[in-house]
Amino acid sequence: MLEAGVANFEVTSITGVLAPAGTPAAVISRLNTAIHKVLALPATKERFAALVLEPAPSTPEQFGLYIKQDLARWR
Repeated sequence: MLEAGVANFEVTSITGVLAPAGTPAAVISRLNTAIHKVLALPATKERFAALVLEPAPSTPEQFGLYIKQDLARWR
């Protein structure tokens, strides 16, 4: 992209888990905790590494902010 005159251009791909709007905070918290536990398992880490994927667990608030910023970036 630099050769095309577009500086500081970066595209990444992410995958996340979303729940319907209005899902109770306690349910979101429980799901987030369970996902973090699964991502910490050696078998999960090995499988992700084999697929050249890098898990980056976060909080629901952090992921929500990322989505909002990404949508604004691509407008």
